[in-house]
Amino acid sequence: MNEKHILLIISGGIAAVKTPDLIRRLIAQGARVTPVLTQSGAQFVTPLSIAALARSKVYTELFDLTEEAQMGHIELSRAADLVLVAPATAQIMAKMAQGMADDLATTLLLATDTPVMIAPSMNVRMWQHPATCRNVATLRGDGIQVLHPDDGPMACGEYGPGRLPEPTAILSAIRLALADQPRPLAGKHILVTAGPTHEPIDPVRVIANRSSGKQGFALAAALAEAGARVSLIAGPVALPTPLGVDRIDVETAREMADAVAAALPADAAIMVAAVADWRVDAAPEKLKKEAGPPQLNFEKNPDILAGLVARSIDMAKEAPEDQYAGLAPHDRLLTGPIPDFDSDDGQDPDPAHLRAAALECEDAARAVPGVTNSEGAGASASRSIFALATSHGFAGVKAGSGYGISASVLSGDGDAKERDYDWRSARHLADLASPASVGTRAGERAVKRLNPGTIKSGQMPVVFDPRVGSSFVGHLLGGISGSAIARKTSFLLESLGAQLFDSGISIIDNPHVQRGLGSRAFDGEGLPTARRAIIENGVLTGWLMESASARQLGLEPTGHASRGVSGAPGVSPSNVHLEGGSVSVAELIADIKHGVYVHELAGQGVNPVTGDYSRGAAGFLIINGEIAGPVSEFTIAGNLKDMFAAMTAANDLEFIRSINVPTLRIDGMMIAGA
Repeated sequence: MNEKHILLIISGGIAAVKTPDLIRRLIAQGARVTPVLTQSGAQFVTPLSIAALARSKVYTELFDLTEEAQMGHIELSRAADLVLVAPATAQIMAKMAQGMADDLATTLLLATDTPVMIAPSMNVRMWQHPATCRNVATLRGDGIQVLHPDDGPMACGEYGPGRLPEPTAILSAIRLALADQPRPLAGKHILVTAGPTHEPIDPVRVIANRSSGKQGFALAAALAEAGARVSLIAGPVALPTPLGVDRIDVETAREMADAVAAALPADAAIMVAAVADWRVDAAPEKLKKEAGPPQLNFEKNPDILAGLVARSIDMAKEAPEDQYAGLAPHDRLLTGPIPDFDSDDGQDPDPAHLRAAALECEDAARAVPGVTNSEGAGASASRSIFALATSHGFAGVKAGSGYGISASVLSGDGDAKERDYDWRSARHLADLASPASVGTRAGERAVKRLNPGTIKSGQMPVVFDPRVGSSFVGHLLGGISGSAIARKTSFLLESLGAQLFDSGISIIDNPHVQRGLGSRAFDGEGLPTARRAIIENGVLTGWLMESASARQLGLEPTGHASRGVSGAPGVSPSNVHLEGGSVSVAELIADIKHGVYVHELAGQGVNPVTGDYSRGAAGFLIINGEIAGPVSEFTIAGNLKDMFAAMTAANDLEFIRSINVPTLRIDGMMIAGA
């Protein structure tokens, strides 16, 4: 979690006494913590102790004129990688669910577009109250990650769910939420049943199936790790709740059936519970042995899976027919031989070779003077085969190999540590950059970041390193996807044929590059692909469309459909590059008296509907046309349309990624710094 920024909101409740331990652990992991302490939270922990542990100012008041002049509560809400509320009381959860903003904490939560995680802590009856259950459901529906509280004794003397999760568990949840690896199930809701059911005979005796519940709990954990929102409906088992999983405890088959129905809608269901087939009418009192064997009248339990399938079919029948869904136009399908772009080198490297490459990369990084530690290096190799067959006659196969090398290292000591990284990937092993060169670049980048200063707020030119400048092309591609245009949720809605960029800028999508990382002869619907200028001399030439959005817009699909193993096709580009300009990087910055060179962006402050842009950044000052010392902890802001129009490009374009850009300059951006 090195350099990850956590905005920690501490609300009232006895569990606030655990937050110092949580802060210590976050700092030890390399995270940066900005604390926000509510008035009620200050009854349990002091601002002085929190400030000392977090090594940061503690924010308490909404209307602080000094802070408003420097950063403001809006910037504070968006400058972090994660907003964490710990402990989250029933009161602050209720305010969040209702959209109230009557103090600094709730205003930050309402104003942020950063991911939010809350760790509830309250009395067991408060946690189980219908109002809290409604609020939790609302918050989860809003995309907020709600950790499941621990079971145990409480300060009030009662026992049950409601205890603040231990700091180690919260830390693990944060680490998972901030992981850089892809989360393919993000945005999906998965229902899982696990464990046995117990059918009561009397108050002490039950009919039960033997089941540990371990399989269902393991599946729930894996689904949460992949980014899904998981509802785990568990029979009576003594297993800890997996991180990021919403657990609903039940006892009987009928309770499980009701819980399954209440958890809908869901994108998928995995039913692994060992449900008892039969139940009996339970005696209200314990049956006495002296009365002899009881007469048990068995009744069949509901078939939960069959009921779920029937309900899903009924829901599908009630859903309105999508008039735009369907296969791609038959006359547009790719026919004849499928072109080969040399995407597969046919090699199968020995794991020992990959290990040696990773060690060579790490050793090279460690050898850079000033590097003090390593977060690890890696070397990877993969081969894949993608086959697509449609019911109206298309069949095609493409194979690909892939190789990667990466390193992440630390420079400096104590509180003055900095982190940076480098990576390269290629289709052919022979084309992959040497491990030593990747490691050396990672080490040099980390050392250059040592002892960063601050930058004053104001309007100035901003220059973007190619590794972060490619994100602007990503925002453009998202804004011109057919589905976003059809839903009217794009900042580029009325921009077809408009002059978005300077006339010197063109952006090309070329799926036919030999050994290209994104090369493909056909798209996810079987349509042929072709080279296209998405931006030509600054002008937007069209949308990226699969068949459904094309029909909705009254246009033709563009050969950009993409799909996974399930679900309707989306859109994606192939090999995209922004053509380089005519000046060197030195010439690009030569006339900048005071500006900043950005090599890292943080946070998710980009609104795809309005184009408003606000992200945390780190980089280097530009003084009188020269790169100066490192700076960090500042925010850059603007609007994407204005930024596109003000963009100029250097001539240092390299083709090393699937989206490639040269060094980019954007004048007139707002900087929020010291």
